[in-house]
Amino acid sequence: MGRAWVADDGPTGSRSAGSHGRYPLAPILRAVDFEADQAARVLTDPDVVVVPIVAVHGAQVPWGKVVMDGVPVVAARRLPSMLRQLPAVLGPERVAALTSQARIRFHTAA
Repeated sequence: MGRAWVADDGPTGSRSAGSHGRYPLAPILRAVDFEADQAARVLTDPDVVVVPIVAVHGAQVPWGKVVMDGVPVVAARRLPSMLRQLPAVLGPERVAALTSQARIRFHTAA
């Protein structure tokens, strides 16, 4: 038997946190939103916009993508093409500089 994806429609018609199988999505959506906020605080370049995204492995996402509590939820296989469709905002030099900045500020765990 496959895994089930359930999204609840709220009274306004917007999607609110559902579940993946027996696992509620609300904690995942909160965690992803928190991490995006942390990244935005580190990457303070005005041209950088940090957006939380959840990529789901092992289950189908209705219509290939839904937005739940303001967070896009996509099938993992669609994520690379979704990211490639975004416009290039920064050049290679600026990307390298931001990568260095993030490594220093995030203090990657050893």
